[in-house]
Amino acid sequence: MSTQTTAVSAPPEERIVGFKPEAGVGIPLAVGTFGFSVLMLGIPNSGLITADAVGVFAAVAFGTGAFGLLIGGLMELRANNVFGGSFALFYSAFLLTTALMLRFLAVEMAPAAFAA
Repeated sequence: MSTQTTAVSAPPEERIVGFKPEAGVGIPLAVGTFGFSVLMLGIPNSGLITADAVGVFAAVAFGTGAFGLLIGGLMELRANNVFGGSFALFYSAFLLTTALMLRFLAVEMAPAAFAA
């Protein structure tokens, strides 16, 4: 009489994976704030408002654009979308540095840039 032994396989181990969002979760935020900042910067150029209110629209455009694109870009990098994340981060850095230059260096730049 032959004896056969059957191997009892252990149940497969469940692997716990950390949070990994899908690609594209930051794109709506980044594109929305990009469009909003372009719209806010375009309103003073269109002549819809007086020249006295230009500073308010520029501050809103730079503020929402810079911080919205920063958050959207970080969300995209977290989702492993390097192109979308780096675009959003670079453009947010551009808006932030432009706003800081206009705020703190505009008086010094104006005579040098527009000299006769």
